Amino acid sequence: KVEKNIKELAIENAKVKDWFFIGGQSGTGKTHICSAITNYQAMNNAKVKYMMWNEDINKLKDFEDTSYMKELRRVECLYIDDLFKKPLGSNGFPNLTSSDIEKTWELLNFRELNKLKTVISSELTLDEILKIDESLGGRIKQNAGKFIISLNHNQERNRRLS
Repeated sequence: KVEKNIKELAIENAKVKDWFFIGGQSGTGKTHICSAITNYQAMNNAKVKYMMWNEDINKLKDFEDTSYMKELRRVECLYIDDLFKKPLGSNGFPNLTSSDIEKTWELLNFRELNKLKTVISSELTLDEILKIDESLGGRIKQNAGKFIISLNHNQERNRRLS
C-alpha cells in the first residue's frame, strides 16, 4: 500500500513543476522514484541535472569557481540525491558544516524564487531536516506541498537487507 501511494504521487509529480521530497529509510527505492520523475521530465524536453549531495557539496563551496552553483541554480529540473548524507555525529544528526547548510540553502532559495522544479531524496525525514535548519526545511515543505514522503526507519522495509 505504501509503495502504491508513493508511485501514484511520483507519477502525478512528474507531470508538474512542484518540488518532490522523499526521505527516510535507506534501501526503500527513493533514488529509483526520483530518477523516474526526472527521466519523465527529460523525456518531455526539460533540461535535467543530477547532483549527488555528498560528492558535489564541496564543488558548491568553491569560492574560486562558482560555475557549478550557477549551473545547478538555473537548470529546469534538479535532482539532489542523498541530501545531507554525511556521517552521524554524537547527537544523531549528520556532521554538517555551516557552509554545507548555507550553500544548500542558497541553491534551494534561488530555485524557489525562480520556480524551478527540484526533486530531493534524503535518508533524513523532512522533520529531521527542519531540526537541522528550519528555513531550508521550510522551503522544501512549502514547495513540495503534497509531494512529501517521509519513510520511518524500519529495517524490514530495507530491500537491500532482505
